[in-house]
Amino acid sequence: MPESDRVAASIQLARALVRQIGELQDSDVAADAPVDPGCVLRAVAALQPDGRSETIRQPLIPLLDTALLTNAPGEPRVGNQLSSEIHSADRIDIVMAFIRRSGIRPLLDALRSHSEHGRSLRVRTTTYTGSTELAALEALRSGGADVRVSYDTSMTRLHAKAWLFHRRSGFSTAYIGSSNLTHSAQVSGLEWNVRVSGARNADVVEKVSAVFET
Repeated sequence: MPESDRVAASIQLARALVRQIGELQDSDVAADAPVDPGCVLRAVAALQPDGRSETIRQPLIPLLDTALLTNAPGEPRVGNQLSSEIHSADRIDIVMAFIRRSGIRPLLDALRSHSEHGRSLRVRTTTYTGSTELAALEALRSGGADVRVSYDTSMTRLHAKAWLFHRRSGFSTAYIGSSNLTHSAQVSGLEWNVRVSGARNADVVEKVSAVFET
């Protein structure tokens, strides 16, 4: 169905289903039917202390989509896309082989705000090849992150790079690929990162979450 017709058709379908439920249950459920004209709900925003709604940055790539990000010209940069997803996540888990100040600097304010709202931020990294910077980890810790470091450089050689954005709405997303938390990997380097949609690839996102827990 064309994109322009989907909202109207969805409203008609939802109304028909609500009407059928009411007939089957012999109850008045008309108040649960969608209103007309309808629109797509894109966010549920909390109220700030001054009464205004919080601002939730809309991800550059829809949360339903699975995509490949390579930092190619004309496409979203990995770093920009990650930054745009922080604001809507309930919890964030990161496993990253190398973390440097240049990589976290553009994300630090958003990650700090995430933690200040009482949302979990867990970071797992390694001393493998000596690339991770202590100052970068201290900045994450001061921003509220739970940081743990693997010192095993001979057996496991942890080289994984992944982000997992948990959302209670069911629209969780996961990034698995080649980009470390460095400036070049997030912005200009030729990278291959797959963004997986939990709404359409729930088994993959659940596997990423399970492996992270181990």
